[in-house]
Amino acid sequence: MGKKKTKKLAWGFSSDPQNIIDKYLPKFERYILKKQWLKAEKILAELEQRLPSKKEVFECWLTLAYDKGDWQTYQQKATEYSLKYPNQPDAYLSLAGICLKNSYPLLALEALQTFCEKFPDHPEIAEVNKKIETIQTIVPKLLQDYDLEEQKALDIAILNERGRFLLESHQDTEASKIFTDLINLAPQFPPALNNLSLIRCRTGDLTEAIALGQQALEFDPNNFQALGNLVRFYVLSGETELAQKYLNQLKALDNKVLEIWLKKAESLALFGDWSGLVELGKEAESSDVSEDLTALFWHCVAVGYANSGQGQKARQLWEKSLKINPSFEYAQKNLENIKLPPQEQKTPWAFGLNDWLSSKLKEDIRQIALDSETETEDKNKSQLMAPKIIKQNPQIINLIPILLKRGSPLDRQFAIYLATATKKPELLEALKEFAFGQEGSDQERLEVAQKLNQEGLIPSGNVKMWIKGKETEILLMAMEINDEPTVIHPPKVKELGERAVMHLRMEEAETAESLLMQALKLEPSAPDLQFNLTNAYLLQGREKEAYELLEKIREENPDYGFAALCLAKHHLKNQELEKAEEIIKALLQKKKFNRQEFCLLCQTQIELADQQKNREVALSWLNMWKQLADED
Repeated sequence: MGKKKTKKLAWGFSSDPQNIIDKYLPKFERYILKKQWLKAEKILAELEQRLPSKKEVFECWLTLAYDKGDWQTYQQKATEYSLKYPNQPDAYLSLAGICLKNSYPLLALEALQTFCEKFPDHPEIAEVNKKIETIQTIVPKLLQDYDLEEQKALDIAILNERGRFLLESHQDTEASKIFTDLINLAPQFPPALNNLSLIRCRTGDLTEAIALGQQALEFDPNNFQALGNLVRFYVLSGETELAQKYLNQLKALDNKVLEIWLKKAESLALFGDWSGLVELGKEAESSDVSEDLTALFWHCVAVGYANSGQGQKARQLWEKSLKINPSFEYAQKNLENIKLPPQEQKTPWAFGLNDWLSSKLKEDIRQIALDSETETEDKNKSQLMAPKIIKQNPQIINLIPILLKRGSPLDRQFAIYLATATKKPELLEALKEFAFGQEGSDQERLEVAQKLNQEGLIPSGNVKMWIKGKETEILLMAMEINDEPTVIHPPKVKELGERAVMHLRMEEAETAESLLMQALKLEPSAPDLQFNLTNAYLLQGREKEAYELLEKIREENPDYGFAALCLAKHHLKNQELEKAEEIIKALLQKKKFNRQEFCLLCQTQIELADQQKNREVALSWLNMWKQLADED
């Protein structure tokens, strides 16, 4: 077999494997060929420690980014490469190519012009000059909104593109410096104000973010970016009325440029204006720009349709979104979700947790989690994290109700965790609203209701909840289910009892009875021994004695569920539903159940609900039984 060829490095870069530690490069190339991106990244991280800032390392990063289609990382590494190796012609050509691909034409122009200055005799100089001329034809259009002298406008526009790339690749500190400089150079330059406001929001300073957004509107009341940003900021601040005010202004704008369509869709989805998204989608489908709109736009519109009860249309739009961007995870996950049975579907969501949380909050959560691991091994340490998270980021309290209503499944679990762990009244109220509403899956709402019940925040008993799309009466119970024995005996009694049970299983009733009578002489009031004795009586046809003994056990030990439930089953067999229901209701006041005891409770409840022709209650108990003992 011939030697397998390794994949060439991308976009004209080459690498001499002799210059890289032999054990790293072959592994890297193998992972690249197998598309094992995470493993390839790990190899490069190790390689960087051995060969920091080496030309070959940059080339490997570019190869990885190229193969993944990760164009942001490609541009970031190409920029670093050109700065570290300013005498490499290919560095500028690759940087210009990726800048054009990522819609940063002025950064591409800058890279090409630098190439011409540095390498005037390069074989590709003529072709590069043609590219420069092509880009220069669109520069006047790019600068038409800049009310500045031409050269200053060009310098500011290039600086703005650089800041925008840093912002979009989450390099917030560097981006913040650039936009601050831009505002000092041109105080009435709205893009810098808008972008800096987004950075302030991302770093957790909503007050400053709002101030910058309003400042941008002072210069241009129709600035759609500022209006959309303010919708986001006020939603995250919990100020719904102000968010609605700016959303109405945004909705009223003409869709004269492509970006306005997307800004409207994002803002409507953030606010949860589903009817507004549906209307926007209808307008878009009949417009001239329909084919130019992004995957994110159609995804947001699909969320609007899905939350308006128009699932089929939503499926079509998610499929359309995935045709535009096959790797768009939000669209893919929502499409999978909407294909589930209705009761299993999660509420359709537009954004994920990272879109809602500031970078500061994400870092705080990470650090608190690390601190918890080092400070304590307590199994309840996760409960200690939530108060710390909220103490350091009090603004998250406004976000929890939003995540419950229209967050992703992961968002909702995070919100439930914070709300139940901290027990703040306003958060518990949000949980109640969620549990008895229609957002989320049936299972999610049932779990939240059960948690609230266990905390004593919802009383045990029958409640109405949305199950399978309609209001259904179900029973909530606050109880602990364990595998502990219901009664603990001394060794001799335990041995006699276990032998008696073995003979009962073999239907040797008289032998079992004899053993149980010996045990009861040692422990006369033991309810489990008495209960097993009733089974010995039943096997011998002595029903009257058996049921008299069951009544005695229930009277003396009302919490001993096996006897009570056996008696309830006897009443059900005789069509005495009221007597059976009375026994079961009394038993439901128990706080702890043995697992087998609870399974018998589920079975008895199902039999009662079946005789009462109450299918929904029977299914509710069947689901509880299934969760506890699926194999039973």
